[in-house]
Amino acid sequence: MKIKYQNYKTGFLVCWVFFLSACGGGEADATNGLAAGGNNVRQGSYEVVTLAGTGAAGFVDGPGSTAQFSYPTSLTVDGAGNVFVADEGNNVVRKIAPDGAVMTFAGQPGVNAYQDGSGSAAIFSDLIKGIAADPLGNLFVSDSNNKRIRKITPAGAVTTFAGSWYWDIVNGPIDQAQFNDTRGLAFDSKGNLYVTEVARHLVRKIGADGIVSTLAGDGSAGYVDCYPGSCARFNQPESIAVDSKDNLYVSESGNHMIRKITPAGAVSTFAGSGLAGFQDGAANLARFNSPVGVVVDSNDNVYVADQNNRVIRRITQYGVVSTAVGRPNYKGNQNGLGTQASFGLPSGLAIDKNDNLYVVDYLNHNVRKLVLK
Repeated sequence: MKIKYQNYKTGFLVCWVFFLSACGGGEADATNGLAAGGNNVRQGSYEVVTLAGTGAAGFVDGPGSTAQFSYPTSLTVDGAGNVFVADEGNNVVRKIAPDGAVMTFAGQPGVNAYQDGSGSAAIFSDLIKGIAADPLGNLFVSDSNNKRIRKITPAGAVTTFAGSWYWDIVNGPIDQAQFNDTRGLAFDSKGNLYVTEVARHLVRKIGADGIVSTLAGDGSAGYVDCYPGSCARFNQPESIAVDSKDNLYVSESGNHMIRKITPAGAVSTFAGSGLAGFQDGAANLARFNSPVGVVVDSNDNVYVADQNNRVIRRITQYGVVSTAVGRPNYKGNQNGLGTQASFGLPSGLAIDKNDNLYVVDYLNHNVRKLVLK
């Protein structure tokens, strides 16, 4: 049975949000220290600092203050606190150590091709978008123009994990599967890897058993919430994140929404009215503008790199959207607390075990860290 539905918020939520506003509570701004949602949100606000990058495009390894990146798109953090960056403009994967030192972990700077190998012997395309780490410290990279998911071991050995040379949607064993314009990557607790495909409007699953399947989407651009996921429709799904219950959260730049997929495959709208813009508040009324990066913290709050609004948004499990950091619609490269900070074009997001956030700023060619105070 196929069930199509809209994600209407309950009257309880609407009344709850109204009650908070009437009593002076409302949603949190970026400086008040507590977002709406009570005990489900950690107290404290975020201070934005530059972890690495000078703000100018280039390719330089070394201390974070002098290192240079070129149009970084996404990043991930391993269990040891190392940050790995998909440095798309340089066609490489960079590593930022906990002390801020930057090195090239895999790939050849400026070389656009396909080759497996160790470290600098490996080659990536000029469109590396998503990156994720598994519990063992292996990295998985969405090498979109090579139509493959690449794997990098902790020692730096690069192999092809899934996909082939052809642009298509073919399910089956990982060495026979085909992909088309892959973007975000995320693991669930069972070792399944999920992949978004922006051009084909799909969410794919690479099972721990090595079998690729389509989890959600019918391949057409649109907006349909549905169970099972095969009858749902997305519009440019970008990034993907997983919560403690293995629910998936998908950012959609085309629909200006965050969608939710349960482990059973039911697709619903988690936040966003579908209209481009900027508005905090109840999730069904909130507005985003081309959201891209998405992560989930230890309390299952969802954070979104709201790219064209140039801010980082927070969505509680109570369905309230607030602005965590950044000045809406203001282009800058300033560090500071909450709304004192500004971004050029925040793209990818990552989160560490202490709930510190990391942001790649695509236009400022740097990596920013949001330290939880």
